[in-house]
Amino acid sequence: MKDNSVYTPEEIQEIKAWYRDRMDQLPTSFELHVSFKTKNLRKVITSYMEMVDMHSENPTYTPQIRHLFLIRDKLIKDGLVS
Repeated sequence: MKDNSVYTPEEIQEIKAWYRDRMDQLPTSFELHVSFKTKNLRKVITSYMEMVDMHSENPTYTPQIRHLFLIRDKLIKDGLVS
């Protein structure tokens, strides 16, 4: 996973497909870390995916895209989704 560079179209498509395939498995509340908590993870992911569709080539949005990867990694690590 990258830290500060633009994601490739392949990486973007892969993360979007991962979430599309598991949207119904996502927990309602979720805490990535102390400064990132939500009571509606599906809405957060949906908003991020809309943003990715519009701005994935703009480096300004790399942190939001990175959140998708970080959230996925924690969901898997915590056994919340497969």
